Amino acid sequence: MLLNEYNRSKRSAQCLWGRSDLQRNKITGRIATSEYNANDPIEDRHHCKQLKNIDAYVCAVFDGHGGWALSEYAKNLFINELDFQFELLAKKKFESEDALIIEALNKAFDYIEQSFYEVAVSGKIQRPFNVGSCALIALVKDNKVYTANAGDCKGVLLSESDSKTKTFTARKINHK
Repeated sequence: MLLNEYNRSKRSAQCLWGRSDLQRNKITGRIATSEYNANDPIEDRHHCKQLKNIDAYVCAVFDGHGGWALSEYAKNLFINELDFQFELLAKKKFESEDALIIEALNKAFDYIEQSFYEVAVSGKIQRPFNVGSCALIALVKDNKVYTANAGDCKGVLLSESDSKTKTFTARKINHK
């Protein structure tokens, strides 16, 4: 369903969490993003993707510092690595699905950090030790939003609080 069709159908944002005929845990249309280009070249990156190894989807923001290299690197690898971790961890027993998701997120963060370090010391990136990135990851599964972050990225979840007045409520979804 395209975003403008979604708006015309007057369904609430709750549809994305399976409270209508839209599919639960599936990106069924467009994901709208925007960014404020505070510097030139822009150092920030973002990426959203449906996962294959768990019934969920992920949106990620990488806030570059001192250049775009690490943000671009993480954008290109993080979500695929997270999905790969779910594939690897499917063979292990976890006390809960929450524990599985937390483990996969931690392992994906560790992989990006270690692999970027290896690329940096190999000399394949110009000025590798002057660049960095904060990150905010939001994984949506069933009626839960899991977040993980490194650095000072902040996220909010907007919910329509009154459909007649079109007012929204914002809730923090992570801590710095």
